[in-house]
Amino acid sequence: MKASNMEYFQIALGVRKSKKDPHKFISIIIPLLKVGEVLQIARGEICPIPGVSSELLGVINQRGRLLWILNLTELLHLHDPSTMIKPQQKLTIVVLTSGTKSIGCVVSKLQGTVILDNNNLQPIKDKYSYIIAKTKLTTKSSLFLLNIDAIFKALLNSISYAQPNSMVTL
Repeated sequence: MKASNMEYFQIALGVRKSKKDPHKFISIIIPLLKVGEVLQIARGEICPIPGVSSELLGVINQRGRLLWILNLTELLHLHDPSTMIKPQQKLTIVVLTSGTKSIGCVVSKLQGTVILDNNNLQPIKDKYSYIIAKTKLTTKSSLFLLNIDAIFKALLNSISYAQPNSMVTL
């Protein structure tokens, strides 16, 4: 592998539907080193926490530690209100890590790993800084690089604002 190549984990998120394309997905890449594990859980296993952002679904017990669960589609403002998560629904969770912090992100599909030349990543300006680059796969499809650090920063602010004396941390 060339020095400029890096391995990424590729996921898909369901986005707003249109009459033209009712099953549209956006492909997101995450540096493989930032992916801790993949879980499958029932929506009912998530304990909601009042007073936090709507994109935070709540927490689960992961081997004795609380793990926040994030609706990544909603955080990225791609949410389709007609596809609300139902209590009995099984969710695919990708656990992202940054140092000692972890968060579980709900994703629509797992698409495996890809090796990309970082020189082909084109920086983009995202209103929320959650997407920092993209690369073209074909003339019709692109991959978007998720900014893990910006997500952790935004969520830490959301949680600490909602629960200033809370011992729950990411």
